[in-house]
Amino acid sequence: MQPFREKVVAFGPDRRLIGILTAPVAPRLPGSPHVVLLNSGLIHRVGTSRLHVLLARDLAAGGIATLRFDLSGIGDSERQPEAITLQQSVEQDISAALAFLSAEHGAGHFVLAGLCSGAYDAFHAAQEDPRISSVVLLDIPGPFLSWRHVVHHLKARVLRSASWRRPIDKLLLYARVLRHVSRPGPGPTEIGYRPGVRRSMSREHMQSALEEILGRNVHLYFIFTAGVPGNYNHRSQFRRAFPAAAEHSALKHDFLPECDHLFSSSAARARVVSLIREWVASQTVRLAALLVASSDVVSLLT
Repeated sequence: MQPFREKVVAFGPDRRLIGILTAPVAPRLPGSPHVVLLNSGLIHRVGTSRLHVLLARDLAAGGIATLRFDLSGIGDSERQPEAITLQQSVEQDISAALAFLSAEHGAGHFVLAGLCSGAYDAFHAAQEDPRISSVVLLDIPGPFLSWRHVVHHLKARVLRSASWRRPIDKLLLYARVLRHVSRPGPGPTEIGYRPGVRRSMSREHMQSALEEILGRNVHLYFIFTAGVPGNYNHRSQFRRAFPAAAEHSALKHDFLPECDHLFSSSAARARVVSLIREWVASQTVRLAALLVASSDVVSLLT
């Protein structure tokens, strides 16, 4: 018998949001959070290369329930009936998912996880919703560029003859890139739109958000692949960009150079599922300890 059971669920206003709840057959672990998996771009709830399916079933086998659902207008979920911004729509959908899990399944703590735009949405939700205790962020688009990023890019290409078929054009391109990364980023009120998807973050904006989220002891796990070299291409990049956050006890970050952005190989999927499983297990232990501590306090007061 499989160690999990799955069912289709409908929730939110007019039950127009559709998802799959993957729950363990055995009793859930005490203090275990519910994991919520968010869409990556327009990919529906199965996730890229069926990553969400594999992750949800793996977590359920270990006693963790998971909801993977479609945001409004994606997959089987209907569009928002009213005219609102994309950010407002995403925020309402995530809030509806957490409310559903709380009301129908007794959830008290939540782990949000997403890839690319899903990571972006999870990061911003963690700023707004105190019910979110932990977040997994896969290849989040961010302000990670620096001159070291360009150096790593050049090291991988400078000895290839194919890279220098048009040397003048190449030199001009690298000069433009270096000039771009040396400029100060836009302020929070000057953020432009990432074409057709999400608003890009300045370094100052992300720094402020990290300080606020970590200050509430929300745990963050950043995972980067080699699949988006324009965003991230070496192991120390996060630490260079955000040194204080990188040292925080509630933050973990990994670089997986063997994985592409779509986790298209079975080895890449197995690797990232294993890492997330271990990290979520550590969050379960942490939340269970907090539950025991709060119960002890209540006992003392009564």
